[in-house]
Amino acid sequence: KSSVFDAEMLALCMGISLTLSQEMDGVKELHVYVDNKGAGRAILDPSVHSAQMCSILACARVREFLRRSNTHHVHIHWCPSHVGIVPNEFVDGEAKEALREDAPHDVSISAARSDIIERMRGAWRAQAEQVTYRGRHLALPSKYWRNPSHTLRGNPFLARMGGDARLFARFTRVVTGHAPVGDFRERFHLDGPVDCLCGHAVESIQHILWQCPVWIRKWRPQSRMLEELERLDPFADVLWFLRMNPLAATFEFADYQAKAQDEIDRG
Repeated sequence: KSSVFDAEMLALCMGISLTLSQEMDGVKELHVYVDNKGAGRAILDPSVHSAQMCSILACARVREFLRRSNTHHVHIHWCPSHVGIVPNEFVDGEAKEALREDAPHDVSISAARSDIIERMRGAWRAQAEQVTYRGRHLALPSKYWRNPSHTLRGNPFLARMGGDARLFARFTRVVTGHAPVGDFRERFHLDGPVDCLCGHAVESIQHILWQCPVWIRKWRPQSRMLEELERLDPFADVLWFLRMNPLAATFEFADYQAKAQDEIDRG
């Protein structure tokens, strides 16, 4: 069992190897056509990926060809699929015919990874439907958590943060109500201070975002237009605040706060 990417990579490797194993007298250029952009970029990339061995074998064959003469060149071309290009349609037909044959029991890394990701997302969706799992402090509309994704393309928040995993983790703590702040420690009976450094009785996410003088925040004029913009994009201010305050919603700041509180208690 393999993924489409695995099959494309294996086919490219076999095609390149078979072609360059023939008599190549007078041939100076090798042109490879592929309808999978990912496979086209990866076939001569020997770095770690699920079909790395195919890339290494293809690179070995291509290197032998290029070493024979400085005039030898290799070109990788992308061609669109299912638009009537005869050679491409022929290859697709051969691939569909091969699907009818008995598949081996071996599973490729890419196929195993795809299967694990799909199972994980299914488990996420099932758990997200339960209030006992997502809690009552989730500040996300259901359209965001009913189809969870871990990729830049599928996750609007991760894409908006430019793939910044640290910022995304802090944002997640804030909107799920699991940031390491005083009311969270009080709610789950955890060690650490409950009050805020500014003197407020309870350190909550709402207090940190909108009231606490310890943190940097922008001036927010109150108007109907602003309320409408916030309705359309309720997390703009949260993301701005987190970017301006790199320690907000981090465990590092919670440690600093605990040490500061300990020093205050000791006088």
